[in-house]
Amino acid sequence: MADPQTDYEQERHPEEVLLLRVANSMPDGFRPAGFAQLAGVDLDFVLTVLDQLHEQGLVQRIAPNPENTDSQLLIGLTQAGADLVNNPDALALWVEGRIRALELMHDLGRIAQPAEFQWATRGLLLLIAIDFGIGAILALNAGMISAFLFNPNEPGLLPIYKSIGLFVPDDPHAWWGLISAGFVHLGLIHLLVNSYSLNSLGKLSEALWGPVGFILIFIASVWSGFALMAAVSPGAGGGASGGICGLLGAMGAWLIINRNHLPADVRRGWTRALVINGILIGAMSLIPGISAMGHLGGALGGAMVGWALALMARGGNSRPMGASILLGAVVAMGLLGQYGMEHASASGWADAGEIPRLNQHLVPEMAKWLRTFHQGEENHWQPLLMRDKYRRNEVASGEAATLADASRSTSGPLLVEWTETTVKGKVTQQARTLAMALLKTSNDYLEVVAEALRAGRDWPMERDREIIEKRSVRRRAEKAWRDLLESNRDQPDTGDAEP
Repeated sequence: MADPQTDYEQERHPEEVLLLRVANSMPDGFRPAGFAQLAGVDLDFVLTVLDQLHEQGLVQRIAPNPENTDSQLLIGLTQAGADLVNNPDALALWVEGRIRALELMHDLGRIAQPAEFQWATRGLLLLIAIDFGIGAILALNAGMISAFLFNPNEPGLLPIYKSIGLFVPDDPHAWWGLISAGFVHLGLIHLLVNSYSLNSLGKLSEALWGPVGFILIFIASVWSGFALMAAVSPGAGGGASGGICGLLGAMGAWLIINRNHLPADVRRGWTRALVINGILIGAMSLIPGISAMGHLGGALGGAMVGWALALMARGGNSRPMGASILLGAVVAMGLLGQYGMEHASASGWADAGEIPRLNQHLVPEMAKWLRTFHQGEENHWQPLLMRDKYRRNEVASGEAATLADASRSTSGPLLVEWTETTVKGKVTQQARTLAMALLKTSNDYLEVVAEALRAGRDWPMERDREIIEKRSVRRRAEKAWRDLLESNRDQPDTGDAEP
């Protein structure tokens, strides 16, 4: 009479069913052929499952009883298998692991045969192509299409790159650049290489994580890549390489978490592929113009998000842990992005946005005031101060003193503007400091000049040294100001970091 599998057995993992069947058949031994016939299942399937149990060291082939002339294959438990069956808690954990292994094999099956149309990968590639096309149109209108395609470091392209989303750390509040830069590519070769890599790796990642998980990993990796670049080595940059490194990092995290549930050949194959890709990307990161920090930040961000998603996919107690790690990763990336933007904008890159702003108003006002000051000094104050105080024209001296007071009054609002101007760049901070020093020393000089001209014959001779000293200090302050303007007259305004 047939002894088919019960409904209860049908809901259990095949390895668990056969392991318990082998245990129940002891000491006589388990007959695979007889079980397959009675249960109505394929014998090859039964033998395959038994092979898996044998690889785990849980079952073994046993010799038949000499009195039994039956030549059928007999399977028995090893000591490890007997210990496992006799320990309910250990058995439950083992079953959970085998179920997870079966789920992973299903995941690998999806990767081996991905869906014909993967909209997330295609969508990202389309956005990258559109962004590059817009930049090409702008470059064509500017007469720089050849440079845009083949010479991305050409001076003058920076405004075009910025308009299509390039990350330029000149504004601590422009956080969207940490994401938009992942779609900007500097030159045709950069576009083709990253598009090919994203297309190949994106299909695998989307099959493994699903469209939402894939996009989450990519965006988080792009953000963390540019954030780390801004925090460690600020510069302008663009490219999807950080996101691609993040996808590799996420796969690495998935492999580490699930390594004990994967077949040995699959584990070795994945490890070899990830190591080779890691070495290639590491070598590329050494090329000048390529941001190693962008690659590293992308890989770390992708690994954190991939780790969290892999734990959440396991279910059970792993799900809240994965959710906590994901939340922590988001918070950490946000803080890194904030610090990176503030640090980068405080570096020389802030000057790219702040120098034009100062040149629009404060620097021209400073030049205008200096011209008026020099006219007063050459035509009025110095000629009178160099003349003997007993031979000065009192009317002219009074007018010159009034002119000195007027120069001081006009410099006051200018000094307030410089004092209240907020700047982050190294050059602009230095400019503000030197401008304030020049205005203050000029005011000190003008104050003593006006006092000496009004005092006339009553001016004590010993105070002439005070006028000379204040004039000398003022001249040094003006020289420092002019040297700064001259040294930054041709400051470069382009960058070419490509994470």
